[in-house]
Amino acid sequence: AGTPHHARATARRPTGEARIVVAPEYRNKGAGRSLMHNLCEIARDEGLEKVIFEVVGDREDAARHTAQALGFALVARLSDHVRDYDGTTHDLIMLERRLEEAASDLLNL
Repeated sequence: AGTPHHARATARRPTGEARIVVAPEYRNKGAGRSLMHNLCEIARDEGLEKVIFEVVGDREDAARHTAQALGFALVARLSDHVRDYDGTTHDLIMLERRLEEAASDLLNL
């Protein structure tokens, strides 16, 4: 599943956030890449200028690599910003994708 989220604050209105969850049986089959591509197209169609995508540093490497392959760039790394069920802290990595490029540039299959 994937959802685009719009910022409500006026200053952040041109920015959206992508959230994606891929079921284990569909991982490593291109499902996340297709979802991210589609979310970026929807965001562009709705007039957004950029999309933010957040991942847990050492837990979501595949999602980070996929986002970077689609043109997302690192904008921030927040050390020990999230905590898992066991209480272990992890870095939160924030990636950003500007949407001015053509939609076909987002999906390099």
